[in-house]
Amino acid sequence: MLKVHLRRSFTSCSRFYKQSSPLKSVYGEILNNPALVTLKSGLPQEYEEFQPYGFSKIIRDAIERSEIDTSSKITIHNQMIEMLTDYDYGIATIHSKELQRLSGKLSADGFIKLIQNNPGRAKTSWELFLEYLPIARSIDGALTTVLGKVLFLDLADVKDGKKYPDIEDLSRAIALIETIKSKELITEDYWERLLECSLVLNASSILPYIMQHYPVRKRDKLIENDITDFQFFQLAHKQYSELMKGDEACFLKLLRLIGEMPVIEMTEEEKAACSRIERELIRIKKLICEVDIQLSPCSIKTGEIYKEIVTEVRKSGSDRGNIQLAKIILRTMAMYKNDIESALKLYHSYMVTNADHPSDLMYEMFLAFAYQAFKTSDEKLLIVAEAFIPQTVSPSMKLNVYRALILAYSKFNPQKSLEIFNSHIQDFSKEVNPQSFKSASGLFVESLILAQLANKDREFSHVIFEGAVGEGILSGPTAIKGVKAIFAHYGELLERDSFKKDMQGKILSTLQTL
Repeated sequence: MLKVHLRRSFTSCSRFYKQSSPLKSVYGEILNNPALVTLKSGLPQEYEEFQPYGFSKIIRDAIERSEIDTSSKITIHNQMIEMLTDYDYGIATIHSKELQRLSGKLSADGFIKLIQNNPGRAKTSWELFLEYLPIARSIDGALTTVLGKVLFLDLADVKDGKKYPDIEDLSRAIALIETIKSKELITEDYWERLLECSLVLNASSILPYIMQHYPVRKRDKLIENDITDFQFFQLAHKQYSELMKGDEACFLKLLRLIGEMPVIEMTEEEKAACSRIERELIRIKKLICEVDIQLSPCSIKTGEIYKEIVTEVRKSGSDRGNIQLAKIILRTMAMYKNDIESALKLYHSYMVTNADHPSDLMYEMFLAFAYQAFKTSDEKLLIVAEAFIPQTVSPSMKLNVYRALILAYSKFNPQKSLEIFNSHIQDFSKEVNPQSFKSASGLFVESLILAQLANKDREFSHVIFEGAVGEGILSGPTAIKGVKAIFAHYGELLERDSFKKDMQGKILSTLQTL
């Protein structure tokens, strides 16, 4: 009777097709299950040519009409899921329901196949993970499979044009990673994907966690223009020694960043992402298990790491003969860290170890003393600064020297600033630089206008502006727009009680860039 029923079942609901040898082999292995051996003789001879759905149907019918015990039925259903889901995801759906009907548990291998082949249209792989949590939560292979689908997306999302997971997905990813005991199962492409998504989605608070397990070796991530300062710092500062030896551009960028910024803060987008990650991790802890993941704070002080790196540079001698590195250290130390004494000591050392670049070193100390003179209102320091003006200067250095003097003297003697301008305006070209779209003479005028506005002499500043434009000293839309922006900024600050402080801050920030 069973044989007749099986044949009738097949002819009414299944289709024939030329079956490939791999699937024949799979069918044969399934039928070698001891529980099915007694039923094999009742199967239609053409079963090897059935599609997976048809094969599933005759097996289910055979089980239903047999006296196989429940435990064996559960084993067979799991085997069907494990071995046929790769060929037809519907098999997993059908036999999972059969398991539920029998109050049977899905096997770990069956769960892995379920997740690997889940298209994600009816349920996402994360939703399936939560559904089968008791099975999957303690098995590394299952957790790793879910991690892959969370990071690389379900097929339905990919077809819908989605490129990256959500912020919440990244929270789930690091929770899964934390739960996986054998971290070596997490391959490099998983880490790279997690890192890429974290950068794109501004999920910067999880970067320290990633770096703890997977230090960035592909330096191209460090020089991408669209990563934030906070992201660059998190990726680079833990491996500054390697950068110092093997990637000078990234190392100089790191040193300049931490030298110039006493505190590195997340952008508003990064802060918003951080809040979402925190909320999702709290939810995950309640749903899954207690995971202890330390997220980065939204702001990081750089003073100690700056000292550490400069000490390492000096100890290794990396700054000997490296004028770019020496200049960055002198400038950040003297102007941003306000340690002029230590900078002066370094200057004397560098005049020996970097003897081929005396003008560059002298210029840095000139600018440092001019900056400190203005900042501390100590005119004596400005006299010291002038003693450091190099005898041999390039055209660009000469321009910056006199721009700095105009700005610095605006605090002590505005008339002196004007005299410097009148004495040297003829020294500088009116030709517009094709990169900055400004001329040297235009930049010189810009400095004088800023100096005069700092002393609330708007009327004279406007006369200077009109005269410079009329004589072609200040030309081009970019240069004119830049000066107008200075006037606009002045107007915004004029009514504030903090006008003097704010305008002086503008001059100090300008000096730092010369």
